[in-house]
Amino acid sequence: MKLASFKGTHPGLRGLFNRFVRFWLRSPYSHTELVFSDGYCGSSTWTGGGVALRLLELDPAEWDLIHIPGDEGDARQWFRDHLGEPYDVFGLFGFVFPRSLQQRRHWFCDEAIAEALGIPDSFRQDPATLPITISQRSH
Repeated sequence: MKLASFKGTHPGLRGLFNRFVRFWLRSPYSHTELVFSDGYCGSSTWTGGGVALRLLELDPAEWDLIHIPGDEGDARQWFRDHLGEPYDVFGLFGFVFPRSLQQRRHWFCDEAIAEALGIPDSFRQDPATLPITISQRSH
């Protein structure tokens, strides 16, 4: 498996959102995907309808990829079990409102991947910290 971290920029409103996330996190990354050996990617996106498994072409100019340890079957099963669960739109405002606005069974990209990999306290992850957490776990 690999972790794919998005450093590219989409056009229009999505690009503005990418830039805001990067600015807010002080990170080159605004999104993450878990890449399985068959090319399917698991993540959660607002525009993609929440938790999903889908085939994506990941342009190396826009994505950083790192190999990660873990049980691919268990991770894929997590995504199958949670397919279609919503993106955590209200959680986007967690920096302004209390964390209680975040809804259970609503997922950010990084939370979904952390859960699928069995990383505790998945809500503490974001596109900037998830690659670091995974790197630390593999050493």
